[in-house]
Parts: sequence; structure tokens; C-alpha cells
Amino acid sequence: MSSSCFSPEKQSTSQQVKRPWFNSPTLRKVKKTSPIHSNQNSHAFTETGLISCRRDGREEGQKKKESQCQLIFSWQSKGSEKIKSRIIPPGNYQRIVKNVSHDSSKDRIGRIIFKSSLKESVNKSIFNEVNKECNILCARKDASAIRNCSSDHIATFSIENLNSEIQKKAPLLHGILQNAVKGSILGTVITAAVVLKFRNHQMSVIHHILAQILDRGGTTDETIDTLAKMGLCVSASAASKQKQKLLQRQKDKIGELMLKEKDSLKKQVRSKITNQVT
Repeated sequence: MSSSCFSPEKQSTSQQVKRPWFNSPTLRKVKKTSPIHSNQNSHAFTETGLISCRRDGREEGQKKKESQCQLIFSWQSKGSEKIKSRIIPPGNYQRIVKNVSHDSSKDRIGRIIFKSSLKESVNKSIFNEVNKECNILCARKDASAIRNCSSDHIATFSIENLNSEIQKKAPLLHGILQNAVKGSILGTVITAAVVLKFRNHQMSVIHHILAQILDRGGTTDETIDTLAKMGLCVSASAASKQKQKLLQRQKDKIGELMLKEKDSLKKQVRSKITNQVT
């Protein structure tokens, strides 16, 4: 090998020398986006902005229309040709008038009225109507079957007849009770009898019947009096009086049947005698 290969100059050039880095004041290069992507993004942004602005504008416009909407109701006064009018304020009253004018179903109109601010007034009118119907049932004139506590009526009592009477004289009360007991006729009649007994103590035909059932089953007088205080039957003394009346009625009925049989036997004997003679 030659000596020139190991010279110091050649060795310095062959080795890689690290050069120091200095922060330059010039800005770094930034990648430029293509004009196609930039246009698409700006276009999409403007579209969403327009849609949101339009929606906000429509909602505000609807709110303004609802708040500024006026409904005028006109009618002709009685006895004159003058036409009167009134502005109905926005809200529940406008909904009611609109549904009435659009020939909506009665059930829909009723639901709207009941769910409006008139609910308390509607309930009050219902309570007053129920009170009137209860007064009709408890009146002495055209007395109800619940008021008639005679032995004949108790012996021939009918749940169906009493149910039809309540339905005729107090349809609203009957409908409320019938819906409360899920359409049971017996439940409707018993509930009405218990309610009316608290209103008027003479409305007690059902209570007399229950007291006779308890007495017949051997219930003590103390138990009957306790149930009477709860409004479920009459007192033990009233039950004993009614029992005596029922026994007397039974005796009278038996006597009438015996007399009828005796008369029929006499007629048969006479007819036989006349046949033999002839």
C-alpha cells in the first residue's frame, strides 16, 4: 500500500463532520391547501349557516304569528240587527273556538276544554249537577225505590229495577259510579245506596236487607250496630222491628194462600155434587 492513502488530509475529508444548527429568522413553509378543498369547505359552511338562520327565522316568525294572532268572534244581538264582535285572546280559548268552527268531534272539543284553564269550572259544574241529581233521588215527591222500606217492597226488591231508576233519574251519578266499578250493576246500586244513606238516613232499603241477612246468619247485635255506624246496614233495633213486619207479612200471605185453597176446594166439591145430581 502507498503512503498517500494514510495522509492526514485525506482522513479529514473522508470523515463526516456534524455542522451546528442555528434558528433562522425566516418562517417555515406551510403547505397550501388546494383551491378545490377550500372552496368546498367554505361552501358547506355557508350552507349550514343559511339553513340554521332560516330555521331560526321561521321559528321566530311562527312564534310572532302565534303571539300576534287574533281571533274575532261576531254575533247578532237579540231583538236588533246589530252585529257585535269580540276579540278572543290567544291560548286555550282560541283552540276551543277553532275546533268548534272546524266541526271537530265533540270528544275532542270536550278534551280540549277539560285540559284548559276551564278544568276547575268544568269540575264545579259537574259537582253541582251530581248534587242536583242526589236531591232528586232523595226527594219525598216521586219517592225512589231506595226510600221505600216497607215489608212488601223489601220482600220483592229487585236490583235491576233500582239500577234502571238511578240511571233514569240521575244519569250523571249513575255514569260516574258505573265507571268506578267497571260496569258492575250490583256495584253501582250498592255504591249509590251507601252514598245516599250518608246523605239521607231514610234511603236505607239496601241497609235493611243487609241487616236481615246478618240477623238470619246469626250475627250479634253489637256487630250489626258497628256496621250501622259504618253506614253499611241499619241498627239492630231497626232490624228487629223490620223482622217482625216481615214475619207478619209472611203470616198474612200464608193465610191468604190457605183461604184461596179452601175456596178452590169448596168449588171443586160443589162442582162434583152438581155433576152427581145431574
